[in-house]
This record gives sequence, C-alpha cells and structure tokens, in this order.
Amino acid sequence: MEELSQGFWTLKRKLYGFIIVLLTIPFFSVSFLQQLESSLTANLLSSLERFSSSLAFALEQNALNHSQLSQAQGALQTQSEPAIYVPMISQAPQIDGYDDDWYALSGYELSIAQDQLRVLLASDDKFIYVLLTVQDAAVVYQDSIDGSGASDSIELSLADAQGNQAAMTFAPVAVGKVTPLMATNFAEPFWISNAFWQETASGYVLEVKIPKRQKWTSLGVKVKQVSPDVATPQFIQSYTKQFNPLHWPDPYLVATLDQLNLQSGQRVWVLDRLGDVKARRGQLAKDIQFARVNPLIHFLLSPPESNFNDPRERAIALDNPVVTQALGGKVASDIETVKGASTAIAMVATPLYKEQQLVGVLVIEESVAAVQVMQQEALNIFINSLLLSLLLVVVVLIFLASRLTSRIVKLNRQAQQAVDKFGRVKQSFQPESSRDEIGQLSQSFSAMTLRLSDYNEYLEKLAARLSHELRTPIAVVRSSIDAIAMSASSEQESALQHAQQGIERLSQMITRMREATRMEQSVLAVPLEPVAIESFVRDYCAAAQPLFAHHTLSVSASGTAQPVNVSQELLAQMLDKLLSNARDFATDNSAIEIVIEFFSGSVLIAVVNQGPGLPALSERELFASMVSERDVSKRSDEQAHMGLGLYLVRLIAERCNGRYFARNWYQQSRLRDLVTANPSLELERMVDGVAIGVILPIQR
Repeated sequence: MEELSQGFWTLKRKLYGFIIVLLTIPFFSVSFLQQLESSLTANLLSSLERFSSSLAFALEQNALNHSQLSQAQGALQTQSEPAIYVPMISQAPQIDGYDDDWYALSGYELSIAQDQLRVLLASDDKFIYVLLTVQDAAVVYQDSIDGSGASDSIELSLADAQGNQAAMTFAPVAVGKVTPLMATNFAEPFWISNAFWQETASGYVLEVKIPKRQKWTSLGVKVKQVSPDVATPQFIQSYTKQFNPLHWPDPYLVATLDQLNLQSGQRVWVLDRLGDVKARRGQLAKDIQFARVNPLIHFLLSPPESNFNDPRERAIALDNPVVTQALGGKVASDIETVKGASTAIAMVATPLYKEQQLVGVLVIEESVAAVQVMQQEALNIFINSLLLSLLLVVVVLIFLASRLTSRIVKLNRQAQQAVDKFGRVKQSFQPESSRDEIGQLSQSFSAMTLRLSDYNEYLEKLAARLSHELRTPIAVVRSSIDAIAMSASSEQESALQHAQQGIERLSQMITRMREATRMEQSVLAVPLEPVAIESFVRDYCAAAQPLFAHHTLSVSASGTAQPVNVSQELLAQMLDKLLSNARDFATDNSAIEIVIEFFSGSVLIAVVNQGPGLPALSERELFASMVSERDVSKRSDEQAHMGLGLYLVRLIAERCNGRYFARNWYQQSRLRDLVTANPSLELERMVDGVAIGVILPIQR
C-alpha cells in the first residue's frame, strides 16, 4: 500500500494555529493599550502647549505691562532664609486668638524648631494678618504692665525694601487683647490694628492684624521663653541672620488668572525669575465620571483618584526640571508621577518675556485622570472583547473536541464491528475522506481490514484446497501399495505395512485439517440452552469410565448448583477433549478428577490430573490452534495429534462468553485460588499435576 499523503490542516497544525492565535491576543492588546496611552498623553501635552502659548502671548501683551514682573528684579540670588508666602484672602479672619478660621490656609505656614513655632500670614487689600503658634509647657506672664518682670514674649519684626523696620514686642500680663511695645525707624507713625493672645493645650497663640501701608518684604519672629527652673531664658527664631523674605502674589496677575475659564483638573502658575509663585489659579482635583466597567478592570487597573494628595497645593516656589528648562528660555513639558497616588500630572512651562527680556515662567498643569479614564474604558472594551473572543475560542475548541471525539468513537465502533472476537472480518471498514491524522488512521484501518479479510479467506480455504489436492496423490500411492502387496514377498510385507500406516496417518491429518476449518463454524452454529452441569458431568463420567481403563474418573462439586446457559453437545465435546488431554499426560493408574465449583454468578469446570507441569507457554499459546506439546512417548503411531483439543475448549468457552485457564496443580490447594492467581507466579513447591478448564457465567 502506498503511503497516504498528509494534508495541510492536520490536527497538529490546527492546534498550533489556535495556540498562536491565543498568544497573539495579549501581545496585540498590550501594544494597543501602550499606544493608546502614549497617544492620549501626547495629545494632552500638545493641547496644554497650545493653551500655554496662547495664554503666555496674552499675558505678554497686556498683563505684564501692569504687573510687578520685570527684568529689574535684580540679579538672581540664593535665599539663605526660608521664605514665607502671603496668600490673598477674600474673607478676613476674626482676631480672637483662635485658629479655626485659618484652616483653609493650612500648608502655607513656616514651621520652626520641629513645630515649636509656626508662622502663618495672609493679606487682603488693606491688612496683613499674622498667626503665631508657640509650644510652651508653662506660659509665664508679666507681673505688671510696665514690663519690668521676666516673662514669655514674642518679638515680631517687619522690614521693607528701603531698609525701614518696625519691631513689635508682645509680653502680656494675661490672655486676651494685647498691646505691643513698638520700636520703628519710620518717619511717620506706625501702629497695629489689633492683637490677641490666647492659651492652648500645648502653649499659646498670638493673632495680629497690621495695616498694609508699607510694602513689607521680610518678616522676623523671635520667641522668648522663660522657665522658673532655668535662669537663662530660651529663644526660638524664624531666622538666623536676616529676616525671612515674604513672597507676595501679584494682584494684577491674580486678577487676570481669575478671569480664566479653566477646565476641571487644570491649574495655572505664574512664576518670577526666581521661580517664586506670583499667581495661581485652579485645582488638580478633577470631577471624574466613572462608567460601569468589568470588575476585572478594577483588579488589573485601579481607577484614578479624583482627590489625591497634591504635593504642590501650597507651594510658594516651583523647582523641577520643567521650570528650570523654561527659566532657560525653552518651552518644556513632562508627565510627572505623584508619589503615593494612582494618577499623574501633565506639566507645560512656557517662558514669559517683557521687552525681549525673560521675566518669568507660565506653568500649566493638568491631571491625567481623564486619560486614565479613557484608558480604563478602552481596557474595558478590550477585556469584554477578549472575553467574547475567548468564549468563541472555547466554543470552537469544544466543537472541535466533540467533533474529534465523535470521529474517534466512530472509528472505534467500526473497528469493533469489523472484526469479531475470533479474528474474523465481519464487514468492511468505511474510511473517512478527511486528510488529517484521524482520516489517515481510518484509511490505514480500512486497508488493514481488507488485507486481513483476504488473509483470513486464504487461511480458511487453505485446508480445503490442501485436502483436495493431497487426496489424489494419496489415493494413487495407496492403490500402488495395494497392487504391490498382492505380489509382495514375505520380506516386503513389513515395509508395505509401514507404508500403509503412513498413508493412513496422512489421510487422518487431511481429515483433521478439514475438521479444523469446520470446527469454528460448527461451534458458533450450536444453539445455547440451560444445562444442569453437575448431573450432566456425573452422567458423562459414568459413561466414559470404560474408555479410561488405567485411570479412575471422579467428580467433586461445591457451591449452590444452578443451570448454565450452554449446550449439551458443546459440553460433551469439551469434556471429551479435557479428559483425553488429561489421560495423555496423567501418570499411570492415577485418578482424574473433574472439579465443579459455583461462586459469584459463575461456575468453574476443571479437569485435574496428576503428572508433570505445564510447558513454558502462555495460556493463549497453549489453547491456540495447531499447537501440540505431547512427548514422543505419548504420541500414537495410528493417530495424528494436530493440537485441536484445547483449541476446541477455547472456542466453546468464548462461545459461552466465558474464559479458559490452565494451571499447575498442587496438593491441598484451592483450585479457585490457583485460577485467580497470576499464572506467571512461580511457587517453590513441587508441582503435583495440571488443572485445565473453563469458567462460564451463570445467566440469571
């Protein structure tokens, strides 16, 4: 048979194709999400750059002409003292010594000596408001209003750009409204509007309201703490050598930015040449409308935060690579990640020019939460599409698996129906037309079935053909021997007699060969019927005893006797072959026992004889056709042994849906245990005989 050609879509290639498709889905999806995020981020930065350029142009054309930003700010100097930012407020705090109306300005304060002193300022159009919070375990007040005694005090100093200073010393005799001791070098009178001293659980608070007549540029705070147990007072200062510089927002720039219609999540900064904040507008907190997404999205990608800890919410100066590059005269942009938050900030910095001189920087920030929401929605679409694709793939795989399983089941069914349990080909094998592995296997089975059918037909007709062809020469030889015998001398009679015996043996062999071809058909043709095994075997042994002159036949039965679906004719043939086999191998003058045992819906029928053990053959080989292991001394010159006796026993057992066995037998051994044991198990005891028989099912 020529080799079957292999098609392109084999099962292996189909499986590899599905694996490749499944592996490419995550690869392309991750690539798609990365490209989507990069594209959205680039579009966001591009939009911010256009907005920043247009806003910077508007500021340069109008607002910078009226603002305090100019190239006359002097040389850039590094500030040695920490600065204090003075935010603009629309509602003035109440001067009562309590800080509850200052919470909105939390973050702008200057903390000194591990929070032992906190300085917080605010201003409106007319006044400057100062809140000083001091930690003091024991507050010591003055004994009298003349200030002669040692007590806790605060010295608040202000200075302007011309070097004018005003110092106010607050040393009250009790909590409440307090009047400071003034020291100033102003030519005109200087006073404060109000001051209030109030104790707290950890110290005290001083709240001061100062008229905004001068343009103050720096402020200094010096706290004196007196302790009864320590002779020398302790001092806490907000400065070391120079007063703390004050950072004032530009009112005109603030008013200009207030007119902007910013989107949610956007913030605008205007910085001077030192990077100090002159105006700001907007917040990064963005109102996010979360859509319903697949729960798997929240596991893979956490949603962006609408409110997060803004690191620059109260910043008074900006110092990062984007601002530094803009201060160098170049437009810069970047995506800055926020530590501890699940979002990021897009930042664009544009330099501001006045009369072709760099005077400041415009910074625009926007939260990328919107981009993350779009990415989340895209991921939601992707996950849903992926799940749908996987569902489709699973359905296709289930269909293919069921299809392959049905084809294999069909192939198995055809294989079982094509050949019966005796090895005959009952029907032809219908091959599949597909060109994959199962189709090739089906075609191979079909070709193998055809070859097996032809071979079985050849074997079945071989004996008939040989017997037909051999009978003619045997008849010629026999007639020739008879003719010679009529005129033969006495010396030739012995040779002719041996020749005649050989011819008879050849004739018997031909007859047995023809019997072998008809044996299987005759066994299959006999109908089965219920038979009382024990009574039938006893009657058969009684009738066959005269044929066994040198042996004694005995029957032993155990268990509850039940009818067995068999045929009396088949049972008689089986007993005849088993007893003949036992007689040929049993020792002289020994007993041959027929054992019948009913157990667990089956009946065991065995013939046990004393004598040598079984040859080194398997049960299937021992019960095969044309197999004879007789010793030369056991062979008869008048009868040819073709090895068909145990083969007939096998056919009868298979016809009754039973099984056959052959075991070495030992004295005082239970026959059923020997049958159920492994036949290849070697026992150390001496073999006493052989037990050969069948186990037939009891049909209920």
